[in-house]
Formats: sequence, structure tokens, C-alpha cells
Amino acid sequence: MKNLSHFLFVGLINLMLALPLYAQSDSISLPHGAKISPQQLDNFLLQQMQELQMPGLSFAVIQHQHIVYHRTLGITEAADGRTLKSSDLFDAASLTKTVFAYLILRMVDQGLIELDTPLYRYLPHPDLMHDKRHQLITARMVLSHSTGLPNWRFGKPLAFQFTPGTAVQYSGEAFEYLALVIANLKGVEKNELEKLFQQEVARPLGMKHSYTVWNDYLNTHRVSGHMAGKTAEGWGLSPSRPNFAAAFSLNTEAVDYAKFLIGLFSQQGLSITSFEQMLRIHSIDTKSDPVRRWGLGIEIKPSAQGMKYMHSGNNDNFSSHYVYLKEKGFGYVFFTNSEQAFVANKAIETFLTGDY
Repeated sequence: MKNLSHFLFVGLINLMLALPLYAQSDSISLPHGAKISPQQLDNFLLQQMQELQMPGLSFAVIQHQHIVYHRTLGITEAADGRTLKSSDLFDAASLTKTVFAYLILRMVDQGLIELDTPLYRYLPHPDLMHDKRHQLITARMVLSHSTGLPNWRFGKPLAFQFTPGTAVQYSGEAFEYLALVIANLKGVEKNELEKLFQQEVARPLGMKHSYTVWNDYLNTHRVSGHMAGKTAEGWGLSPSRPNFAAAFSLNTEAVDYAKFLIGLFSQQGLSITSFEQMLRIHSIDTKSDPVRRWGLGIEIKPSAQGMKYMHSGNNDNFSSHYVYLKEKGFGYVFFTNSEQAFVANKAIETFLTGDY
């Protein structure tokens, strides 16, 4: 990526010439009381991109239910250097899980499913029927990572790592089981959950171009993923992996996902009970370092600015992160077409919140 600095410079020139998508004040008020200008944040993000060799970045800041800052910086692909546009989409990776949890709670409110009814009563898991422990799994356990299932089976027979409900283990496999249950209850194929997502989440919350299965729009607007500065294939949605995955298949960009976060944290579309359930701690992984606390599809962490709600995503060649401080009404979300979001977020979160 020897030309990355050049393309970041071009991106900055385009940034200065372009009209902003959202009205911005002269400063951004940070949750710990400081203020920065949009230009300061521009410069900070461009510096992070150059230091970490991130080809592209889609970034948004939320204040009191409004998007107050939005940028698309860099390039779509290292080989051709096309400047990133606001209409370009990124693989959201595990940020999909928060959106899927919201969809599940919509289904709870509509009476389709209950959080604490064992899922086998709706649909037995075909690969776990030999183990009676699978009759203990509930939607609440899936969304709070306490089913006992591994993250992924990786070609091995699916097996429990512990009895459901007795410990915590991050699990994409569990999310895929819950997706099969919802599809069965709706009488549709799993890929048709894309239509349910559009109906129940995307359209009501104003997410204009967010998708969970491969389509023609993605074929022309999806940016290329990278690892170690080179174009690379990952685990996310692609023409060769076009199907719905509750754990990782959302493709979107910062404005659309910011609209989702605004909708979620202003309790749009959820009953007060479901809203409170989503943001309450249901499981605590004391074996992780640091300790991880899970709501429903969302990680929760105490901070100096109040409870911090967050999630990260990594499909190898794409990565992402969001943080929302509900008590301060402040949050941000970003997507990059590289593997560097986790490292980048350490600096970004410190810069914007004074905490990590």
C-alpha cells in the first residue's frame, strides 16, 4: 500500500470540497466536557488511517439522537485507489449481532417467540438432538452468549463446551440456530429473513442501504476488504458467501448504522420491557480479561461516563466498532475495510471519551 498516503491526501481534499451530509456545529461536545472541532477529528482519523494502514473508513458521531459528524475517508481498494464514497458499503461483521437482537425483540413484542421458552420447542437443532442439553437453550441464552456452544464449529461436529446457562462463551453458532428458529416460525427460508430485516428494522429506522444477503447493490457498492495492506478475502458476505447470517452478514455504512443506534437508544420499535431487557446485564464472563458483561446482543461496560454499550466486529478483511454512552447521549460507529478496527478503537475511544 505504498500509495496509501497519497490517497488519504486526495480523500482529505475531497473532504474539504464536499458538502457535509449533515448539519454540523463548529465544535463537537465530548462526554467528558471537552470540545473539539470537526477538523480536529478529521486530522486525528486520517492520522490513524495512515499509521495503521487502513485503506478506507466510514465514521459517524451521534449527539443527543442526531448525527453531528460523518466522514468517508480513503479508498475502496488498494489496487485501484478509487476514492471512497458515502454510498459505499462495508461488511459490518459482528455488529450484525446487535441488529439481529433488536429484530428478535421485535418478534418477542409481536408474540412470535418468548425469550425463555426452550428453542427446541420451536425447532430442535438437527446437530444437537443427540444431547439433551440442547433442550435448555433459550433465545435469552443465545443473545447473552450463555448457550455453551462454541463461536464456530470449523468443520467439526457441533458440541457443547458447558451446560447452557452455567457459563459464558461468545457464540456465532448459537445466533445461527436462533435465525433458523425465526425462519421456521415465519414459515420461510433463512435467506428470506432479509425481507424481515428490511420490514422490521431497516425501513422503520431509515437505514436506506443496509443488507444481510448479497444483491446487485452490493455488487457495485461494496468496497474491497484488506489484510496486511493487501486485498484479501474474509469470512463475511460475498458473491461466494451470499447467504443470511445472523452473526455477521450485515453490510452497511456509518450513517445507516448510526440511525440504527439512534432508533435503539431512543426506544423506537420496542416495548419498554424489551428495551430494558436488551440493555440489562444478563451474563458476565469472568474468565475473560477484561471481564465482559453481556446484555442481549450488546456488550455492557462500566465507565467514568456511565454505562457504555458497545460491540466490535471482525471478519478478517473488514472490522468495525461502536460505542454508545446512554447517560451522555453520545456515541460513535465506524467501519474499515481492513483488520485494524480493534487497534484503532483504543485510540479513538480515548480521544473521544477520555476512557478505554
